[in-house]
Amino acid sequence: MRELRVTLETVTPLFLGGADPRGMPELRAASFRGVMRYWLRALLGACLGDDVKEAESAIFGSTDGASPVVVQVRGKLRYDDLERQPNRPGYNYLFWSLFLQGKDQKLRCFAPGSAFEVSLGLRPGIHQNQVLWQAGAALWLTVRLGGLGSRSRRTLGSLAAREEPTLALDSPLPSFVSAAGDPATLATELESGLHTLHEVIGGNGGEPGQGFNVLHKDHCTVWVVGEDPPWSSWEDAVERMGTALRAFRQRMPLHKRAALGLPLRGAPKNLPSRYASPLILTLASLKGGGFAGVVLMFEPLYATPLDFKESLVLPFVKQFAARKEVSL
Repeated sequence: MRELRVTLETVTPLFLGGADPRGMPELRAASFRGVMRYWLRALLGACLGDDVKEAESAIFGSTDGASPVVVQVRGKLRYDDLERQPNRPGYNYLFWSLFLQGKDQKLRCFAPGSAFEVSLGLRPGIHQNQVLWQAGAALWLTVRLGGLGSRSRRTLGSLAAREEPTLALDSPLPSFVSAAGDPATLATELESGLHTLHEVIGGNGGEPGQGFNVLHKDHCTVWVVGEDPPWSSWEDAVERMGTALRAFRQRMPLHKRAALGLPLRGAPKNLPSRYASPLILTLASLKGGGFAGVVLMFEPLYATPLDFKESLVLPFVKQFAARKEVSL
């Protein structure tokens, strides 16, 4: 079986629930499949518009047929406990829902710096390298822009690649391993990678998809933020990003704040009771040490006739000394 294998490591604590009655985290291929499917849809939606269901199902399957891609995860990750930190209000703010659930018990997670391997293979009889490339593209987006597990939209479960995949494909994937030593260089890396993905996928020349998140320049914006010198620990990075997000949200009127995700106490009654935040915050390790933040904002699906880039993203990223937008 042809396999694309990548060795990853956790940048921040990773929370993945499983069947263990003791509440121990469990590394599962199903968790990767779910988040990779999300990112593939966002990529395909930007290039193919609303006509993504068939293309997405051709990679990750549907009720009508199994996926041609086999996802496997291997490795024994180190366990750790996540605890409140009295002197880090921004840190506690980003993870408040976890602390609320676990106030009477330890929050077990996979420790930062834990390594594991993800492999993407084609089922016997499948010889379409383009299928493997698209699955690899979804994994690249998961690693470079997203994350995994609980509170992955608020920096937990951030990932980094230790080495490049060994399998050569007809269309090369962008680099999984970052060589960036500062936020500006990291932004350039992400920009190059996203352009590569869009070029290979192509497109129908029409409008991007509606009703779901798409990686399209008119419906999404990406920034890399940080400080000079870079944050020296993931805890410092989380504290600074959490403090900035809290200050930003507290200055927003309630109707605008609802655009960042629901539920929200006092939100207008005409809105859905719940929808995931379109603001995704992740951390990236920098070469030579230190950390930078990646801020990705999809156009909100609800609660807003406002310019989300000017009204929601710019006031947030301007709080950081180092910042650079990634051109889509």
